Amino acid sequence: MKQNSKILIAAGGTGGHIFPALSIINEIKMNDFIVITDQRGENYFNKFFSNKNINHKIFVHKVSSPSNELFIVKLRSIYQLLISLLKTIFLILLNKPQVIVGFGGYPSVAPVIAAKLLKIPSIIHEQNAIIGRANKLLGKISNLLALSFIETKNTENNHNLIYTGNPTRKEHCS
Repeated sequence: MKQNSKILIAAGGTGGHIFPALSIINEIKMNDFIVITDQRGENYFNKFFSNKNINHKIFVHKVSSPSNELFIVKLRSIYQLLISLLKTIFLILLNKPQVIVGFGGYPSVAPVIAAKLLKIPSIIHEQNAIIGRANKLLGKISNLLALSFIETKNTENNHNLIYTGNPTRKEHCS
């Protein structure tokens, strides 16, 4: 990836999704970053960027898991994902990122679907030994599914796998 590229990073709000994303941003900091996360992830990203000279924009999308058993909760989750998809398409058209990198969690779903619709390359990174629900879905439509573990479970139907290991960061993302 050349310097001064725009990269859209999407990550759910837990440390398991956020910290690998921060490691990648810290490593290739000479680019512009568009970040999509949820309310939980906003503080992680704001704190990370607060003392760095890295061009970025953070967007918080309200999304939740559709795996709840209550029909009304499933409906609300699907509605939230559709709104996130529309917002993401608008952000992509406005900012024109060269690649979209998802790190899991439901905030990654709309950006990777939007990438597919708009024919932008996308990468999903799975940090766990068992692929999560969002990444399992997205691994089928992304250009590449990067794995932290060679033997990641439930990835048998994916043919676009690469073993990368887990991006690590220096203490406090220095």
